[in-house]
Amino acid sequence: MIESDGKWETKDLYLAAFLRGLGFSLAGMRVEGGRIVYFRFGDSPQLRDAEKAYWERKEKVIPRDWLDQIRAVRTFADEFLKEMSDEHRNSHSALRQPA
Repeated sequence: MIESDGKWETKDLYLAAFLRGLGFSLAGMRVEGGRIVYFRFGDSPQLRDAEKAYWERKEKVIPRDWLDQIRAVRTFADEFLKEMSDEHRNSHSALRQPA
């Protein structure tokens, strides 16, 4: 999904980990509805090709590296949610750039 600011985003943690494992940088996160975290990346044709390869199971990954990325992305999301106040968590959305 493309947002109005030109960022591509997904709420799929495993896809986000896959993209990070391929070298795409996490550009930020957005939360919606209290606990749904969207992982944001800069949009590019290469990112779109990588997403397509993910869904078509055409890209090979090293399992241990992918697991490391899953843990890292999950940690980013958990820290993001912890940093938000209850007031912001219950709002429609909040944005955060990665540290």
